[in-house]
Amino acid sequence: MKKRLLKLPIIIILVGLLSFYSSIVWAQEDVVNNVVDNNVTIDDNIQEQEEKEENTPAEKEENTPAEKEVNISEQEPSVMYQTHVQRYGYLKVVKDGEIGGTVKQSLRMEAIKISLNNTLVNGDIEYQAYVQNNGWQSWVQNGEQAGTVKKSLRMEAIRIKLTGEVSDKYDVYYRVHTQKFGWLDWTSNGEIAGTIGYNYRIEAIQIKLIKNGELFNESTSNSSLIKPIEVKYQVHVQKYGYLKAVTNGEIGGTVKQSLRMEAIKISLNNALVNGGIEYQAYVQNKGWQSWVQNGAQAGTVKKSLHMEAIRIKLTGEVSDEYDVYYRVHTRKFGWLDWTSNGDAAGTIGYNYRLEAIQIVLVKKGDNAPGKTENHYLVADVEPRYNVYVNKRWQGNKLSGSTAGAAKSSNQIEAIKVDLYNKLGRQGDIEYQVHTQTYGWKDWVSSSKQAGIIGKRVEAIRIRLTGDIADMYDIYYRTYIESYGWLDWAKNGDAAGSSSIAFKMFGIQIKMVPKGSNAPGATTRPFVTGGFKTENGHTYYYRDGKMLNDWSTIDGKKYFFNSLGHLIASDAKFIIDVSEFQDQINWDEVKRQGKVDGVIVRTGFASVTEDKQLSRNIAALNRLGIPYGIYHFSYAENAKEAELEADFVLKLIKKYNIKPTLGIYYDIENWSIKGKYNTISVATYDKIIPAFVNKLKKAGYTAKVYTGLNYADNRLSSTARSYVTWIAQYNHFCQYSGYYNMWQYGGELVSGINGKVDSNVMSNKFVKNG
Repeated sequence: MKKRLLKLPIIIILVGLLSFYSSIVWAQEDVVNNVVDNNVTIDDNIQEQEEKEENTPAEKEENTPAEKEVNISEQEPSVMYQTHVQRYGYLKVVKDGEIGGTVKQSLRMEAIKISLNNTLVNGDIEYQAYVQNNGWQSWVQNGEQAGTVKKSLRMEAIRIKLTGEVSDKYDVYYRVHTQKFGWLDWTSNGEIAGTIGYNYRIEAIQIKLIKNGELFNESTSNSSLIKPIEVKYQVHVQKYGYLKAVTNGEIGGTVKQSLRMEAIKISLNNALVNGGIEYQAYVQNKGWQSWVQNGAQAGTVKKSLHMEAIRIKLTGEVSDEYDVYYRVHTRKFGWLDWTSNGDAAGTIGYNYRLEAIQIVLVKKGDNAPGKTENHYLVADVEPRYNVYVNKRWQGNKLSGSTAGAAKSSNQIEAIKVDLYNKLGRQGDIEYQVHTQTYGWKDWVSSSKQAGIIGKRVEAIRIRLTGDIADMYDIYYRTYIESYGWLDWAKNGDAAGSSSIAFKMFGIQIKMVPKGSNAPGATTRPFVTGGFKTENGHTYYYRDGKMLNDWSTIDGKKYFFNSLGHLIASDAKFIIDVSEFQDQINWDEVKRQGKVDGVIVRTGFASVTEDKQLSRNIAALNRLGIPYGIYHFSYAENAKEAELEADFVLKLIKKYNIKPTLGIYYDIENWSIKGKYNTISVATYDKIIPAFVNKLKKAGYTAKVYTGLNYADNRLSSTARSYVTWIAQYNHFCQYSGYYNMWQYGGELVSGINGKVDSNVMSNKFVKNG
């Protein structure tokens, strides 16, 4: 709600008018007679009030100080509310404890708008409706609608609270009249009024403001009635069909009757918080079905197929407050242990039916209802593989064994892989090899040959499919020429080498349960080239191509220029921005992942703040993107440089700036009205230390940014000692002094319009490329 200070003489007039208006409009005893046209709302009253304020002549503001004090002390806030009732629509606005809605007419209250009026105290009123079939809606405020209209849905409960300064001076009290229970007791300040879980409508409401500290004489014991949350489930069993629904840990299904459980429906009843329940069945001959939710069927009926396992999880707010635990009774094993929150319960690979289930909700952090060790039993699947080496097929190897001969000179030329002990699981194994001359060949599946006899295998990819891929990760590593054993690759990633003509001598393959630890290191399973030095320049080749941009090699970031020359290793891609980039989509910048850090302009001179500074800093702080700052200097002497430093310190404090990538003093040519600066070399010897030392006293380290020509021609060796960031748009930087950041040009970055100044930050520059 828009708030403004009323002109004081008008307050006296309005208070009198409101008093007179209330005596006429609000004195009606029967709520039904309050029905008015739906176009009349709280917002209409507020708008009318504001129009009156705006039309008040300015000369009427004059008042004595004594008159002003009296008017302010007499100004008291009021709460106004308008209810939308079945059959009638929106009723007339009521206020300050009057009845909104209807009593003894069995009509549901469907929506409400609440507002504060007549207050000089800043603050708002917020409220939240619990609506039939929908649960808690989002909070709304200041005359906005809570609840629904034209949907025939009842409100069942409500929360109301004050915010801002008004909450420091007043409490908001409210009570509701409900179906069956009638008037419940009063409650206040965001607590629940009404019922949850009973499906009873609110029929009427009273709301009033009470000054903090004033005694409230009404009863506040029973303002809400809430049924506890429960989980309900219904099982479809062989021979019987769907059994009666059970709740909260009761047995669903049968025990000691050797009957298969074929399907299940699960739902939540009487949820105090928003959320639902999802579940997934593992079905005989079909594997894991898709997730379903909130009473939908998982499993099958009329197909004589048993369920073998199940997963159950909560969603939404209810998952923040509860854990869902469940256990199953299976053929052979009987009752397994409890599990929770989406983990599997049952068996896979044994073809054993589920016969019964128990499900229970447990408050977050409370103990499980029983043991949790053995809730899921899976028969192991193993990879089996055979390689062609030294003119023959070597013979099958099982999980983790070495096929081929490490440390030999006999290259692997082909491979066959299949799965041993699948036990009816759905899925398969697929693999492809990178061969001499031909590169990557097509994928093949179980037991088929991959590779060409007479050509070396250089690399391999292996992946699982179907349900097996949901249960297992497959790892593999290779022994290659010049490197020996590389690290483990996983689930379709490449292992081995390419573009460097290295032979593969050995391979190991291993499957582990999904999410388990890898058999060993996974950092470098695949090599695709290497560094090469020619004619005084260092290059890097990958897949037969020379790199000429930003690249990551062995986990480190490198920068190569457009000629392929290595410029810097252990490098970071840094952009510098100002208001000239307009509003940047920083979320998109981070999502792209190209940028390692940002240098943000604070402004220029000693009084001008960059127009995008506050927005840029807020976004970078929120997203955790590393950044530094730079300030463009217009200083013509040491005193002005100190003023610029003071301005920067003021902005650091104002916007909570955390310049982890440094603070830079931008020293370059500038002009005012076409006249360029004529600052001497000797003057810069005073300007730069003045700025730097001022920041140093405040605990910050500052360095200098400038261009190559400016550094060589306008700065002394003393001033150049402060330079660490140099600009030269070129294939390589020709600055002879020390620097750890080079501005080389502009690049396109997702989230920023046009090219943005681009920089390499590194302590390992290759001078002159």
